[in-house]
Amino acid sequence: MRLEGNFPKQFELAEFEEKAGCTLSFSENPEMASLNEELNPGSDLPDVADRLPSEPLVMQTYVEIGKYGGRLRGISKSPESGTSDFLSTRHVGLVRFDDDMLTIVPDVATELTFFLREGHKWSDGEPFTSEDVDFWYNDLKSNKDYYEEVSSLWMFGGEPMKVEAIDATTVKFSFATPAPNFLTFMATTYAQPFQPKHFLSQFHPDYNPEADANAVANGFDNWVGQFKLYYHDWKDTYHPYDGPEGTAFTVPTLESHVLVEESTEFRRYIANPYFHQIDTAGNQLPYYNEAYEIYSEDIDVTILKLINGEIDWRMQTLELPRFPELKLNEADGGYRVFIPPTVGEYMYYTFNITHEDPEMAKIFGDLRFRQAMSLAINREEIKEIVYLGKGVPQQALPIDHVTVDFIKDEWLTQYTEYDPDAANALLDDMGLTERDADGFRLRFDGEPFVVLLQFAPQGGPVQNHELVKGYWEAVGVRIQLKEVTSDFYRTESSQNRHDIATWRNGGGATEVAGATQILVPPFGDFLDTRTGTKWNDWMKSDGADGIEPPEDVKSLYDLADEWKSYPIGSEENSRIGAEIVAIHAKYLFQIGLVGQIPSPLVVNNRVGNFGEFTLKAYPYYWTYPFRPTQWFINE
Repeated sequence: MRLEGNFPKQFELAEFEEKAGCTLSFSENPEMASLNEELNPGSDLPDVADRLPSEPLVMQTYVEIGKYGGRLRGISKSPESGTSDFLSTRHVGLVRFDDDMLTIVPDVATELTFFLREGHKWSDGEPFTSEDVDFWYNDLKSNKDYYEEVSSLWMFGGEPMKVEAIDATTVKFSFATPAPNFLTFMATTYAQPFQPKHFLSQFHPDYNPEADANAVANGFDNWVGQFKLYYHDWKDTYHPYDGPEGTAFTVPTLESHVLVEESTEFRRYIANPYFHQIDTAGNQLPYYNEAYEIYSEDIDVTILKLINGEIDWRMQTLELPRFPELKLNEADGGYRVFIPPTVGEYMYYTFNITHEDPEMAKIFGDLRFRQAMSLAINREEIKEIVYLGKGVPQQALPIDHVTVDFIKDEWLTQYTEYDPDAANALLDDMGLTERDADGFRLRFDGEPFVVLLQFAPQGGPVQNHELVKGYWEAVGVRIQLKEVTSDFYRTESSQNRHDIATWRNGGGATEVAGATQILVPPFGDFLDTRTGTKWNDWMKSDGADGIEPPEDVKSLYDLADEWKSYPIGSEENSRIGAEIVAIHAKYLFQIGLVGQIPSPLVVNNRVGNFGEFTLKAYPYYWTYPFRPTQWFINE
C-alpha cells in the first residue's frame, strides 16, 4: 500500500507510524559492525536506534524493501572530472527536489524553515547541530583568508546573507533583500551548507592557535593549504589522502557513504553507520556496503565497461552518439539504457573578449567577428552527424528557454542560419582581409591569426569541435585543436589564458536563481566557460584594474541581484530576466550549436529500486531527486 504524506514518497517517523498504524522497530546492516570498525577504529557501535535521529527520514521505496550488502560500481574521468553524478548518489543537503522536479522536500532539515533533526549524528557518531551550519558560513564562507570575497551565491542586495544558530536544531538565514529562490538554490546545489565543526576546527586558527604553525610544519604554506585537504566545496569531493604523511584523516560526513580510500586510480566509500534515513520496514539505509569509483579519461573504455557489465551506473558524459552502441548491447550486457529529457546540456563556444593579447582582444571583442563565426557553422549538419538527427539548432543563452517563459524566439535563432558568404563578408568588413599563402587570415598586425581551441571531452562530443574547425577554417580562420584534461581546461580558462572556451550549458532557471554569477562577467565560476574576465576585474576594483565594460554590461550586476529577489515565474522576475537575456543576445557572448538534445543513462540490472528518471539534469544535481539511497545490489 502506498501512503500519502506531507511530502511525496517520504515521511517523518511519527507521521509514518500514524498513517501506517504501526510502531517501527529499527534494523541494521548485519555487516555494519565491521564497516564501522574500518571507519571508526576502536569505537563502540551503539544500537541502531541510538544512531538514528529521534525523527529519522522514512523513505518509501520505488519497488520493494531492499537487501543489504554489495558494492555500487562507478566510473569517472578522473578525481576531479565527470564525477558529480556518482557523488550525487550519496549526496545530502538541507532540502532537495522531489522526483516530480517541482516539489522541494526536506532531507537533513525537517522543515523548510531549517529545523534540524534532533539526535542527528555525523558518520563518526558526533552530534550534528546548528553550530555546524554556523561554522560553514561564518568561519569558512565568510573567512577572507580562505575566500577573497563572499561569493555572489550568498549576496543579496549587495550584502552578505547572515547565518545564526538559534539553538542546537534551529538555524536562521537572513537577507538584506527578499530571497524567494533561496530554497530552490539550496535544493539543487552541490555545495553542502554544513561542515563538521568538531573535526575541522582543529585545523582553523580561530579555534586552534597552533593551526597555522602545524600546517607549516606539515609542509603547507599556511593553515588554508592543509584545510583544503578536508574541505573545498567546488570540488566533487575533498582529497584528505593527498597530503603529506600524517595529514590523512577520514572526514566525517552526513552522506550515505564515507570516503575511506583513494588514489589516482579509484575512490572507495563505505556505508555511514549513522545515516539518518530508514525504509518503511525500519531498515536503516543505505543498503549497499560500498561505493567504488574508478577513473578513465577514455570514453571508449567507459562504454566498454558498461557493455561488459563492470559498471553499475553512468549518466554524466554519456552522449547521444553512443546510444546505438549501448542499446545494441543492452540485453547481453545485463543493463538498461534510457534517454530521459534534459535541461541545458548543449554545447556552446565563447570567445575571450578581454584576452591578454591586445590584438586577439580586438578581434574577439568585435561583435561582427562573433556573428561571423556563428554564421559559418552548419548546425543542421551537426544535428544529423553528431546528434542522430535529434535536437534543435539554436543559440546558447544563460537561462535555458524551456525553464522560463520570457525568452524570445529571435534570441534563439539569430545568426544560426548557415551562411559562409555572409560570414566572410563580416570578417572582411572588420578589416581581416590579409591572408597567408594557405588562405588563412592574418591579424591586424600582420601576424598569423590562429585560434587555439582547447577542449576537454567532458564538455561535449569531440566530433563537434572537428566539424566546427572545418567550418571556421572554410572562412579563413585557422583553428588549432588541442584535447586537454578538464582540470587543465578549467585552470586555463579561470586564469584568462585561453582564446575560446567551450562546455555544455547548465542554465536551468532553478540553477541560475541562486548562481547568478552566470549572468555577469566572467559568466560563471571555475566550472563554467569564461569571457570578460577583465570586465569583472574592473567592476570588482571600482575601475582600478581590468578593462571598463560597456554600460549595459555594467548594468547586468544590478539586474542579476534584482532578478533573484523575485520568485521564478513572477511578472517582475520575467521582466528583469528578459532584460538580462536581451543584453546577452545583443553581444552574442555564447555561440550555440544544437539544443534540446536527449542523452542516455545506463543502469545495470543488479541495481534494485531504480526509479524512473523524469529528467537528466545537472541543475537538479543528477540523481539526488531520485532517492538513490534506496538502491540495493542484487548479487
